[in-house]
Amino acid sequence: EILMLRALHGDMVLAISSFALVLLYAWFRMGSFVLAVMAMTMIALSFPVSLFFYVLFFGDAKLGALSVLSAYIGLGVGVDNCYVFLDAFRQTRHGRTIERAFGGAFNRSARAMFVTSFTTALAFLANMISSIPVIFSFAVFMATLVVVIYLFTITLFVAMVAAWEKHVEVAEGNLWK
Repeated sequence: EILMLRALHGDMVLAISSFALVLLYAWFRMGSFVLAVMAMTMIALSFPVSLFFYVLFFGDAKLGALSVLSAYIGLGVGVDNCYVFLDAFRQTRHGRTIERAFGGAFNRSARAMFVTSFTTALAFLANMISSIPVIFSFAVFMATLVVVIYLFTITLFVAMVAAWEKHVEVAEGNLWK
């Protein structure tokens, strides 16, 4: 039991450290601490929502030790989706109205993220043929997580960027100068 608690503690330290490092890199890459925090919050919220749908459809919340990896994979998928939208927004932003910039960025990035999210979810679902319960549950949960992250990115993150652009961007820029 003591060994298990030590291992769990060590894993939690690694998970929190990973989250913090990704937050710092997202801040650097996005150029905004507020956007980075909003992206990380959106990703964190996708886990309980995914678990809800997993339990709703499969009626079993026993995910097993392999599901610990979902934190790292979900973090990577979520942050990548945020980068894709933000890059598309920044490319379409100049010389257009803000509405047209968001429309262009959304159309462009939503399709790209759909393809990558769909193929990633299918890759996880391919593991459903496993007769090993831990692998089956991990595959289904990860596919659900990838879909939820995609839906959150094209809804919540887009709305967060719109609010940031309208209300926070200039003030945040002045704060860090």
